[in-house]
Amino acid sequence: MSDFYYAGQTDERMFVGRPSSFYLNFLLMSTPKINCTSPAYPGKGPFSQKPRAVGAADNDRMFLLEEYRLRISELSMSRFVLEKGEDPETCTLAGKLTNDHQHALLSLSELAASASITLPRSSAGMIRTQLRALSQFQPQQLTRYFILHQRVMLAWSLPLFKCYSSFAENVLLRGYAQHTVTALHAHVPAIEQLCRRWQLDT
Repeated sequence: MSDFYYAGQTDERMFVGRPSSFYLNFLLMSTPKINCTSPAYPGKGPFSQKPRAVGAADNDRMFLLEEYRLRISELSMSRFVLEKGEDPETCTLAGKLTNDHQHALLSLSELAASASITLPRSSAGMIRTQLRALSQFQPQQLTRYFILHQRVMLAWSLPLFKCYSSFAENVLLRGYAQHTVTALHAHVPAIEQLCRRWQLDT
């Protein structure tokens, strides 16, 4: 597989259908165009503890909300593959990701509570729609889709979280991003191996 996992290089094929407008906005905000020597952001609370670029605290808040929503979706998919998948190696990866997403959601809930942020009460409709679509796949199709999906998510997420581990206003959120980078790297070998075995490494 190519080096985009490690170098943070972008390949527009890897972004099809994934980044929301917020994440694209975040990537623009986190370029050197931001003047971090500007006057301190005059907000209050855990998301404004030290001088940063104007809007950084709001960006933290939006990142947390979007990350929470995406983690719920990823957890639902991993659980489905773990239950319905027939390839043992892919199911092993799905099990590890299920565990990662569960821990991440707990961390995000704690972060939101510390910052008085209200998380979405229910994503039931989104999950039902996702599961209906996944249930249409034959076993081999499901495996191939899941592997490709994880390849896309890894290529997209690593540069994002590496950047956010330095850029986030909130120190706890920076720690969350740093931990996520480590967790993502831990899954690289398994995803690379699955891509080679299923001839998805071109």
